[in-house]
Amino acid sequence: MERTKLFLYNVKIDNTYTDRKDSIVLPTNVCQITAVCANLTNGSGYLSLFNEKTNEQILNQRLIANDKKHFNKKNLPVYSTPENNNLSYVLRLIETDPEKVCRLKIYISYIEKPIAK
Repeated sequence: MERTKLFLYNVKIDNTYTDRKDSIVLPTNVCQITAVCANLTNGSGYLSLFNEKTNEQILNQRLIANDKKHFNKKNLPVYSTPENNNLSYVLRLIETDPEKVCRLKIYISYIEKPIAK
């Protein structure tokens, strides 16, 4: 039986740089990614998401900021089958205060594969 689950990628951003590239390690039982929601505290910028192995684009320069909208209102439906691959992202900051801590949170909704027993 397949179930929909939520994965949170939460990382502190060094906001003295304007660009950041990194990898998101997904759980091994991810079958299909159904939605993505991104939030950036203390700033705004553009986020792009890719499948690390195939370079399939999941999001293309989506504007993210520290708004107080609920998760369900910011959730973007996507369709991606990562097939045991990780995701990579590129974040380009356009506005931030280097005196304050900047955090990137990406919520990934996915359908998990049943684990064979």
